[in-house]
Amino acid sequence: MLDVREFCQSPETYTPLFASALVEKPLAVQLLGNARSHLKECVDLLSPYDVGILDLNLGCCARNELVNGMGGALLRKLGKAADFAIEVLKYAECPVTAKMRASWSRQFNFGVKIAQELEQCGIAALTVHGRSVKAKYAEKTNPKHIKVIQDAVSIPVIANGDIKTPSDADRILAETGAAGIMVGRAAIGNPYIFQDLAGDSPNAISALPKPIRPLWLMLDYWVKAQHYGIQVDFSQAKHFLFLHTKNNELKKVLRTQLETVLTFEGFKEFICRQYHELACHPVFAI
Repeated sequence: MLDVREFCQSPETYTPLFASALVEKPLAVQLLGNARSHLKECVDLLSPYDVGILDLNLGCCARNELVNGMGGALLRKLGKAADFAIEVLKYAECPVTAKMRASWSRQFNFGVKIAQELEQCGIAALTVHGRSVKAKYAEKTNPKHIKVIQDAVSIPVIANGDIKTPSDADRILAETGAAGIMVGRAAIGNPYIFQDLAGDSPNAISALPKPIRPLWLMLDYWVKAQHYGIQVDFSQAKHFLFLHTKNNELKKVLRTQLETVLTFEGFKEFICRQYHELACHPVFAI
């Protein structure tokens, strides 16, 4: 996700975010802005990165974004989201999609009208989160709010919100008729959720105690980065490890134990000393 204003001010600082391998295509970039943002400049600056999809953020409920008329604030009035979409579509050379909340407030028919406006503008697909912007995360997502938008447009609708297990995915697809699902926050604590949803979680991971699964993930990440020639900053990787252990009983212990570990080689040595259950990871055969 890119804040259009900040990206245009210092695009060079964002270069590491675009590091990717061919297997990760198409690369999607979500734009946080509005019709008044420097959208032509932003799209031009993105051209070297082979972006395959531009997605519009119409759902962020953070106070700073709302105050600046971005994210979910574009759902407050008819035409605001459409203006943003039209401006991006002028310059985009790839499909443009949008992720929106079901509405600004409890007037969910209003969200339906905005979705129809976006379809008329030429948006290729919509991801719909089944809460209002005002609700933030205080309520459970409601598949009914996604379904009314699904029924009102002919472009693909992707369902989002509170999908944490395969049964959650099956239920929301059945109740909405959506073309697919999107998983967001649930992947922070459990990055293996996508394999779980696809029904192909490796047995080695499934057999591990849940608290140490993120450590296996780090080893996986290092192997894949080596394979695809991506240079990894271990301090940044460690930051994401702590995000993956957000609700983990080992979080405080890991922070202390990894304080002096500065490289992936050091991390491998740490694993060998502290967590013998992970000794079967393929990384130790390299």
